[in-house]
This record gives sequence, C-alpha cells and structure tokens, in this order.
Amino acid sequence: MVNISKSQSELIYTPPKKRKSSLFFVILIPFFLQISAAVGLTGWLSIRNGQKAVNDLAGQLRYTTATKIEKYLETYLATPHLLNQINIQAVKLQQFDILDPESRQRQFWEQLNLFSGIGNIAFGSATGEFTAVEYTPDRSGRMTNKSDASTDNKITGYRLDENGDRTDIIKIRSKYDPRKRPWYQNTIQQNTACWNPIFSFLTNNQLLVLPASTPVYNQDGYLLGVLASRLYLSEINEFLATLKIGKTGHIFIMERDGTLVATSTSEPVTMQTETGAKRVKAEVAENELIRLTAKTLAERYNNLAAIEKTKQLDFKLNGERQFVEVLPYSDEKGLNWLVVIAVPESDFMEQINANTRITILMCLGALTLATAIGILTTRWVTQPIIRLNKAAKNIATGKWESAIDINRLDEVGELAESFDYMGKQLQTAFENLEQKVEERTAALAESNQQLEKAKEQAEVANQAKSEFLANMSHELRTPLNGILGYAQILQRSQNMSDKEHNGIGIIQQCGSHLLNLINDVLDISKIEARKLDLFLTEFHFPSFLQGVAEICRIRAQQKDIDFYYTPDENLPVGIRADEKRLQQVLINLLGNAVKFTDAGSVTFTVTAQKLEQDPTQYSLRFEVKDTGVGMTPEQQAKIFLPFEQVGDQKKQSEGTGLGLAISQKIVKLMDSQLKVSSEAGKGSTFWFEIEVAEAKEWATTSINFHQGTILGYQGKKRRVLVVDDRWENRSVVINFLEMLGFEMSEAENGKEAWEKMMASPPDVVITDLMMPIMNGYELLKRIHSSESLKDVVAIASSASVFERNQQDAIDTGADVFLPKPIQTDQLLQILQQHLNLEWVYEEEAEANEVAEVVETDGVIAPSQEVLQELLTLVEDGDLQSVIETVEELQTSQAISTAFTLEILQLANNFQLQHLQTFIEYYLD
Repeated sequence: MVNISKSQSELIYTPPKKRKSSLFFVILIPFFLQISAAVGLTGWLSIRNGQKAVNDLAGQLRYTTATKIEKYLETYLATPHLLNQINIQAVKLQQFDILDPESRQRQFWEQLNLFSGIGNIAFGSATGEFTAVEYTPDRSGRMTNKSDASTDNKITGYRLDENGDRTDIIKIRSKYDPRKRPWYQNTIQQNTACWNPIFSFLTNNQLLVLPASTPVYNQDGYLLGVLASRLYLSEINEFLATLKIGKTGHIFIMERDGTLVATSTSEPVTMQTETGAKRVKAEVAENELIRLTAKTLAERYNNLAAIEKTKQLDFKLNGERQFVEVLPYSDEKGLNWLVVIAVPESDFMEQINANTRITILMCLGALTLATAIGILTTRWVTQPIIRLNKAAKNIATGKWESAIDINRLDEVGELAESFDYMGKQLQTAFENLEQKVEERTAALAESNQQLEKAKEQAEVANQAKSEFLANMSHELRTPLNGILGYAQILQRSQNMSDKEHNGIGIIQQCGSHLLNLINDVLDISKIEARKLDLFLTEFHFPSFLQGVAEICRIRAQQKDIDFYYTPDENLPVGIRADEKRLQQVLINLLGNAVKFTDAGSVTFTVTAQKLEQDPTQYSLRFEVKDTGVGMTPEQQAKIFLPFEQVGDQKKQSEGTGLGLAISQKIVKLMDSQLKVSSEAGKGSTFWFEIEVAEAKEWATTSINFHQGTILGYQGKKRRVLVVDDRWENRSVVINFLEMLGFEMSEAENGKEAWEKMMASPPDVVITDLMMPIMNGYELLKRIHSSESLKDVVAIASSASVFERNQQDAIDTGADVFLPKPIQTDQLLQILQQHLNLEWVYEEEAEANEVAEVVETDGVIAPSQEVLQELLTLVEDGDLQSVIETVEELQTSQAISTAFTLEILQLANNFQLQHLQTFIEYYLD
C-alpha cells in the first residue's frame, strides 16, 4: 500500500503483510528434495524387488501345493471305484454270491479291513434287499446294516466281532428300500460307475460322505442291484491340515455351487438347523480368510462353474494382501470341484520387512548428513543477501541515505551498487506519485456514483415490470371472464344447432388460447424473478398419468394419428411431487408432439426404478416420442429459448413460444433437465428424469372421474350472493348457477353486499376484491369477524392472480380464492366441497332406462351379462372387440369412467391376465 502525504519526508512504503519466503529455505529445500528423492527411490526399489520376490515365491508355493493336492485326490478318490470294480469282477468270476446276504457281509467286512479311507461298503438289490458294512459310530469296531425279509425290511444294525460274525443288535430303524434312495436311482439312471451327491453321516452330522456306486448285472444282462462304496471326506481335511502354507494360509475345497467339501482348518463343514444337518457355503464360513476368498471369487467370476483352468489372483483383507490360487478338479465320473489355496503376503514378508527397516534407517542417516552439509553451504550463500535485503527495506521506508555494507567483487557486490542507484531513482519517482493517486481516487469516486445510479434504475425497471404485468393480467382477464364464462354456459344449452355449438367452441378455444398466453407470460416472469416455487402434494400416480394420456389421446384422435401410452409395470401407486407443474410439463410436451405430427404416431413412455440407496425414493423417466416434422441442429439449439418456435409457420401460430422454455425451467426446479433428440423429417424425442418420494398416505378420494353434465343438486335450495362492480362478471356467475337451481342475488360493491347479508344471510358469497365504496378485502374482514355470518362460505374471485393477491385474500378471511376468468368446473368443485353438495348428473336421469349395473368400491360396472361377454372376449384373446365393446358402453350405459379407463388401459397394453382378474372381480 502506498501512502502519499503533502510532505515529501512522509513518503514511505509499507510492505504488504504476507508470509515471508526465506532465501535460506529456497536454496535448502530443492537440495533436500533431491537427496530425499534419491534416497526414497533407492528404498522404493528395494521394497519393490522384495515384493516381486515374494510374489514369485508365493506363486511357486501355491503351484507346488496344488500339485500335491491334485495327486492326493487322484489316488484317494480312485479307491472306492477300484473297490467296486473288484467286487464286480468277483461276481463275474463267481468268487462270491452277491445275492447272498451272508456272502455279501463277509466280503464287505474283509474289504473294509483292507482299504483305508473307505467308511462304508453297501449293496442294494433289485428286489429291495440291502446290506452294508461300516464302522461303528464310535469308530471302535465294525458293524453291518441289513434290511430284508428277516428284519421285516427295517434297517437293523449288528455289531461284528473280530471274525466278521454278527453279535448283538446295536440299533433298529424304520423300513428301508434302497431302490427309493437317490444313490440307487442316480446310478440306475446313469447306468455306469458314478459319484453320488455328498451327504452328512446319519450318526455324525459333522462327517461328510462321498458315495461311489456302480450297477451290477448278471451274465444275462439282468440288473442285480447297485454296489456302493463310501469315502469319509474327513481324511481329506486331515491331509489338507498337514500341508503348511506359510504361517496362516488355508486350503479349502468346494463344489461349483460354493458348498464346502473339505478345509485345512478345524472348522465344521456342516451346520445343524431345525430341519437337520445342512452343508455350509464357503461364503458364510466362520474362517474369515475362507469366507472373503470365496466372496472374491464369486464377485470376479460371477459363475464358479465358468472357471475351467487354474487361476491366480490376489485381494486385500483388512488392508493386507492375500495370494490365491484356484485349481479346478474333475473326473469322468461326474466329480467337479474347485481347490482353493489362500495365503497372506505377510507370511513371506517378515524377513523382507526387517531388511526394509534397515534400508530405511540407512537412508535416513544419509539424508541427515546430506542435509547438514546443505545447511552450512546455504548459510554461507545467503548471509550477504540477507544484509542486502535489510538495506532494501530501509530504502523502501524512506531512508534514502542508508548505506549497503557489502564489499564484494562478485555478483552480490554489483547488486549493492544497483540498489544505491535505485534509491535515488525512487526518491524522484515518489515525488510525482501523489498527484497521480489523487487523480485516480477522484475517478474511482465518480465511477462508484454511476454504478449506484445504474443499480437504482434497474430496481425501478423491475418494479415497473412487475406493476405492468399485474395490470396487464388484470385488464386482460376481466373481459375474458365474460367471454369464457358465457361460452361455458352456452355450451350446456340443448337448443342450439351443431353449427352454433361449433361457433361457441371456437369462442372458448380462442379465449382459452389467450388465457394460456397470459399464464405463460406470468410463469416466465415468475421464473426469471426466481419467485416460482414447487408445491409438493401426495397424489395417485397411475390415475394422474392416465388422465394426462387421455387428454392427449383425444387430440391425437382428432388428427387421425396413433397415440400409445406405455407405463412401467413397476410404477409407484402414490408419489409426492408438484402435481400441477408436472402435468403442465407433460401436457406441453405431448401437445407439441401431437401438433407437429401429421402422420404416424405419438408414444408416451413412463418408467420407474427404485433407488438403491433409498428404497422409498423412485427415479422416474418420462419420454415423449413422435414421428412428426423433427428439427435441425440449429433449431434444437434455440428450442428452449422464450418466444422461439420451429417447424411449419402455420403450426407456430398455434402456440406462444413459451411452453418449452417454461417446461425446461420447471424441470430444472425439479433438479433435472429436459433433453431432446431430433432429426428433420423423422420426428423428435423429448425426455427428462426426476427423483420423487413414494407416498403411502395418498387420498384415493382425490381421484375424481367425470360423470356427465351436472343438471342440479339434491337437498334444500342454496342462496348465493355475487358481489362485483362490473355487471358482466356478475351476469356470468348468476346465469350459470341459476341453471343449476341456486337462488341468486347480486351487489355492486361491498357496502351494498354487507347490507343485504345483514338482512338475509346467504349460504355463499362470491366477491371481487377491487371495488369502489367498500372493496372486497374490507367485506371479507367484516364477514370473518361477524358471529352471525360465521357459516357463510366466502369465495374471493379476482383477475389479480399473483400469489400476494391470493394470500392477502385468504389472510383477510376468504375460505378459497377463485381466479378469473372463472372456470365452471372449478367453481362447482368449490361449492361441492364447502356445501357438501350431491350433484344430479345427466346420466343419472337416464339411469333407469339402461341395463342393471354393478357398483363396487365406488366404481360402477356394467351388467353381469356384459361382464361375462367381456370375460369371454378376453379369454379368446380378442382385445379389439373388448375395446369396441367398452367404447360403446361409454355412450349406452351409466358406468364409471374409472371402469372404462382401466379396461382400455389394460387392453391397449395387452395385459390379458390383469384384464381377466379385473373383470372377474366385478362378476358375482
């Protein structure tokens, strides 16, 4: 900062307050970093080479261990099939009679003593007899199990003495037919030597048994039975436990579905459940290394059956690297296992880590020595420069006469002389600085004044814009109230010709177009002023979408183009969102698609997906696709700008050019973006995605279906007072409600209305807000504070529709705000809600002339005969006839729109099963 005063002696330079950067460290730090990089690189290479050696060693160890296991399994698993072949050969050579129980018992007892690893030898005959010789449950001796006529076909266990003779009975179990057992049936089906599924031993659930079986035939080719030899897989566990894989490595064998066969740990491979013993999956094993290794394999290969050759991989467990080798093991008899070897890296790194620590200590020592030398060298270089820096600071603070005490012939001495010269030059330059600073200060003050003035002008412009929009909206809505009001009244007349009805329809259409233009301009203004907010409500989502689709389906039918609505089957029933704004965006997109499509179709697709991080949230995608005129890339770049329209000039005149701009801004308020893909002459696709919360407590009573033209209401006559200073506004409401049977009265201002209400209180008062003598706000305030008028329904109706006008009316005492132009449907809905009216519809007057109908849950269905006819058409798959029949019912019978909409939606989406269930629900 430079401070200039009138006195030259006060000219000083104040250095900015910032962190100092010492030249000492500027020189020392690069030197230190170079030494550190060299030492660090040396240490890193040492560690890296050690890790590479570990990887090589681990790979060799895993390979050697896998080879040992493979050879062991080949030998061990060959025994039962070899034993079966020996017995078959003995049968062929007639060395023993396999059909004789005593001969079988003797033969199996001798073989059980000869072959280690075999836990059971059994034979099931084709006639249902069974003999097995195995170890006793306590493994202290031998026993035989037999089931034949002598034991009443019950499994009876006998202890065998040292000569193989039966002694006492150990146990008797239920009847047993070997022909019904899986091992017997599986062998007969394959008709060859094979392995049968592993199962847990009956007397010891922790003991797994692997049966090897083969069919036995006599010389004539007749089946004698099935011979089986069973291995106890506990011996594989014992073998794996003898293999040392580092200090903490483990080996396990599992089937292709992940079920454990054997492990090198003492962990059980079965668990007890309520229904009996159940084998353990490797992914839920108690041992952490086995469990996480199995999960890693499942994640990396998706399907364990896809592993066809040896795989080596690694992963981290608790931050520590684990080496894994997977060896597929299979044979021609159906065995298909995976042998997995897992060993932690730390088992090999102990010595290497010790060497690494020594290397690091030596590197730190070298770094310390090099740093000390660097400090001494740096100090010798920087001391003269520090003195030069001190002299420069004295000059900067105005001490021009300060001498620089550095007498050297090198570059530093030359720098000292340069500082002396610079001091003299600075003294001269500062003398001229004050005048320049004063000039710039004056210019800055003038610039600030201009900026403040521009800000005030912008605020005035914004205020003027808001007032203009409010006045424009009020002045345009006032005459539109009369135009649209009488158009709605005249459309209800039954005495006009078709031509006259068409003329009234044109009047209403033109008025509605002008009203939409006003609303669009107001919306875009609110968005630009950031005053447009979303009002979230809970509503029935499928009915909301169906309503939007039906509105646009009618427009498409008028243009003779196809309209397809394809909702997702997983749509949430209720959602929480801004129903009005979402409907505004969808109708705008669908309306544009229909407007710019002369041939082909418009497709409306809605899909839903639950969010993984929050199941109560849905991601909804809305897509509108048409086969219309499409757009060029240049047109797509401008499509979302206000008042921009593309396509046919004739179609441009049908819109305001604000719809897509407003829709884009509304979608952005929903934290999304409206996107478009289009090609000129081939059509366009608009889509956006939003996230919404699922609504559980949505009110089904909020779903209203049109039941026809209202002719009147039931119950006592209701009195309505209309207050408005313009006669045409009063006339619209009076003429409309008088046709429905209301007793009407009117007043030109609030004072006249108050006098009439004091004399005879009405049921409803509909009042304008801006009136002479007494305005609507004062009238509402009096009604609200009056005890005698507390039951009067106060409706504020105004052409000033800004939020502040509506809120002011509610705060003053209005029960509801009704914007002008008045929409008759909205007015009737308000009267029905606040007066609890029950309307009389045109269809009700004709209800006695049509066939009997069924009403269930508020939904009116056609007669039982018609329902049966619809059910027959659905069962025949004739959906076109279903659609035609329902469309005829809409005009010929008093049925609910809810019923017809549901039938048409299910039929158009070819959901035959849902359609049949829906119709059967209403059948007796």
